[in-house]
Amino acid sequence: MIKEPVLFWGEDRLSNMHPAPIKIGGRTYATVEHYYQAQKFAGDQKLYEEIVTAPDPKTAKAIAIAHAAQTRADWNQVKEQVMREACVAKYSQHADLREYLLSTEYRELVEDSPTDAYWGIANGKGKNRLGEILMQIRQELRKK
Repeated sequence: MIKEPVLFWGEDRLSNMHPAPIKIGGRTYATVEHYYQAQKFAGDQKLYEEIVTAPDPKTAKAIAIAHAAQTRADWNQVKEQVMREACVAKYSQHADLREYLLSTEYRELVEDSPTDAYWGIANGKGKNRLGEILMQIRQELRKK
């Protein structure tokens, strides 16, 4: 029996927008999205702090988009590593979310974003890289 994929987006528990603080490098970030967006500007302390302290993940993302021209030069080479680091932190630091991720069993995880063709599926045309990373983390958690 083939099970349907698990679709997520917005503030779903699998989403970067879900309110689950993560601690990385001695600093706490309100969400995976706060961490991810801030890392785009790791060399600009003022902008980094503005994103980290944004009141919600949508604002953190909006600030990053508004300053896209200032994104660090190596971003395309490191963005998946940054995303993976943040997701590993999320599922290792929140037992309830780890159990939820594991409860998806072997089902495909799909970020059902209508517009993000890299991290999501963008109406069936995207790479679903976030879903792929979450399935890898899920597999690693099973082995523990």
